[in-house]
Amino acid sequence: MKIRTLLAATLFTLALILAVIGVAGIYGIHSTNDALASASENVPTVMAVLAQQEDIARARLQLDRVTAGQAVASATTLASATALISESDRAWTSYTAFPAGDDEKRLAADVAHARDNLLNKGIEPLMSALKSSDTQSSSALAYVTLPKLYATFSDATAKLSQFQAEDSARLVQEGIAREQKTMLLTISVTLLGVLCAVASWVILRNAISKPLAAATEHFGAIEAGNLTSQIVIARDDELGGLLRSLAKMQGSLRDTVMTIRTGVDHVADAADEIASGNGDLSKRTEEQAASLRGDSGEHGRADRDGKTDGG
Repeated sequence: MKIRTLLAATLFTLALILAVIGVAGIYGIHSTNDALASASENVPTVMAVLAQQEDIARARLQLDRVTAGQAVASATTLASATALISESDRAWTSYTAFPAGDDEKRLAADVAHARDNLLNKGIEPLMSALKSSDTQSSSALAYVTLPKLYATFSDATAKLSQFQAEDSARLVQEGIAREQKTMLLTISVTLLGVLCAVASWVILRNAISKPLAAATEHFGAIEAGNLTSQIVIARDDELGGLLRSLAKMQGSLRDTVMTIRTGVDHVADAADEIASGNGDLSKRTEEQAASLRGDSGEHGRADRDGKTDGG
């Protein structure tokens, strides 16, 4: 694999991991926000259900006090009970405006039915009996009819409130589960990124650092005059091309040195031959000079002898 391809693949892998980490983080934030939003949407519905029950309970308490003779059945007392019933109606209307699932709608329908029975068959007849001072009817309604109707209403409301609490808890747990999944995913991808970074370092070290160190070592050997070190080429990338060029340069330098050395040897041999020839020539020259000197001496003596004889 080419080094530029390896670098591109490494950078692309790291960029992809960073992108996955970013997407995982965004997904986790979005999922957690959705879960929190769903849980927060349950708060107004829970408050509305509790408010409508509390207002009815307060209205019933006032009517029970009047029935028991603890309060006067004045217009103010009955008007206060009526106002509480109106507040309960508004709270219930606000609850029904919120979206709900099928299970919650079924429980809400039970509450609505029990609530209507409580109002239409218990509280309103009791208020009418109190207004008309019908003690017998008000007592029967307050102590017999109303408790049964209120118990049914209270049970239905408790079931609805319990469902809302469980649904809110479920939403919170879903949010926690999503957060944990996102955290696990983020940690996993981060660890994968670290492993990829380490693997990339090892791969790039083997692909670049080691070959460069080997090439530097060969350059140092050549600089020191060692042209016999073996250059091993086991790759086909840019650094492999560099090592091949280095091997060729080493071979060329070795051939050049051998050529120069051979030439020097030839010159030395020729010089030796010239020196030997010069020696022989000098010897022969000396011998000839000596021979000439000898001949000259003999001729000189002969001449002297001749002159002596003539005299």
